[in-house]
Amino acid sequence: MAEAATTNSSSGFSPFFDLFSGSSRFTKPSFARASVSVVAFAFFYVLASITYNLLFHPLRKVPGPLFHRATKIPWTRAWIAGNLHHSLLALHEQYGEVVRIAPNELSFISAAAFQQIYGTDSIARNPRLPALNGNQHDIMFWTNIADHTRFRKYLIHSLNGPSAISGHESVIQRNADVFRRQVEAQANANDRVVNMTNFYDWLTFDVAGDLLWRESFGSLEKLETHPWQELQGVAALGTYGVLIAQFPWLEKIMRALTPRKLLELMLDVVKEKQKTMLPNAGVASLASAKFPGLLSPNEVNANLVILVNAGGETTSTTLNAATYFLTRNKACARKAREEVRAAFASENDISHPKVTQLPYLNAVILETLRLAPVVPTSISRYAVREVLIDGAMVPKGTCIRTTNFAAGRYSTYFRDASEFRPERWLGHPSFESDNRAAIQPFLSGKHSCMGRKFAEMEMTHVLARLLWAYEFELVDDTFGFCEQRTNLLWEKGPLNVRMIPV
Repeated sequence: MAEAATTNSSSGFSPFFDLFSGSSRFTKPSFARASVSVVAFAFFYVLASITYNLLFHPLRKVPGPLFHRATKIPWTRAWIAGNLHHSLLALHEQYGEVVRIAPNELSFISAAAFQQIYGTDSIARNPRLPALNGNQHDIMFWTNIADHTRFRKYLIHSLNGPSAISGHESVIQRNADVFRRQVEAQANANDRVVNMTNFYDWLTFDVAGDLLWRESFGSLEKLETHPWQELQGVAALGTYGVLIAQFPWLEKIMRALTPRKLLELMLDVVKEKQKTMLPNAGVASLASAKFPGLLSPNEVNANLVILVNAGGETTSTTLNAATYFLTRNKACARKAREEVRAAFASENDISHPKVTQLPYLNAVILETLRLAPVVPTSISRYAVREVLIDGAMVPKGTCIRTTNFAAGRYSTYFRDASEFRPERWLGHPSFESDNRAAIQPFLSGKHSCMGRKFAEMEMTHVLARLLWAYEFELVDDTFGFCEQRTNLLWEKGPLNVRMIPV
């Protein structure tokens, strides 16, 4: 009797225990039915999403490949592979100036679109794109237009004011002196071969520190990469932020994978520099004196972080690309060298403003920015209300991208679009039909690059001195700058150049 009771009792609970043991004959069919239900739900959800994206989405009439219009898979695959810039160029060549590159994202390349996107309050920064340093208190990763206006007011005078410009040349000059000395030492020690990627990174990072605080980071003197720059190579390349903007559920995972100590390092360095800076020395001090209290301490620090990152990485990339193109185009290098040597009696005479007014040298830089823009695919933006852009009605909530790499190489805009031809910027009749307005490397209006004047001074000065002193010879003939991976910025590999004294 007791045995029967025990048997009955245990049999009453056996389905419960069998869920964990996996022995119940009822569990397998139940699990199978649940699995089928989940798979069926996922299938119909995906099918419904694709159907909506293709047939009912507000962007359904905008041209683009079927798979791109249906899902984010092609966009994501190209982004992760680092070849989104080439993918979007191919799409624009096939579909024209406006392309639907994902279910809710458009890519534009026309000059009119650039003006409309960056000249209206109807288009804002993508609110889902996080700041690389974890806050929203800076000129790049702002979410509020009023904040953006405050940040520009705080920074622009100390970057571009007359008194500031006069002090900038000395910053460039003294760091370029160290750069030239170290390049020559490395060339002498290594059969004239120098990895210019490293030297440009060290130079522009040191210049950024000197510009802001009148104290460089010492990378050139030590010939070593500062931990801050290591972070540039890990996080600031854009995979982190842009993937989160596309897939918000990735944020916690990506934050967990990002080296926290390196993220904190940037702000720690800035805070220490702020404590020791001298009055009226450098952009940071000048800005604080001009507009005391306009920004909170956190906002000041965050904006200085952005200035170091933007000023160092972007200028380094352009110098790197220009050097590469000159190694590939000996006639262009010879013309630029002849222009520099005709303008200055010696390398030590190279100075502002004359060096920034050399036509062919400036054309070399513009042509470099056309073929290898610093931000090849741009940071996506967001339509806060319905807006007409270049003839396309863009619904509220649409992601918008201006694709610089595609604009610069679009065969409808430029003759010999993939060729390095600086003369196209000098009124040469062969290129009179080029649509040069499509190239907007520094943007315009309230979103224009505040450091443009300084960047032009730095790039022309450094290139002029190198052209005066050396002929460039690419060591690895198989290397192609524009074949490198990109995400937000270029993932620059070694640029080994033989620096041959002239």
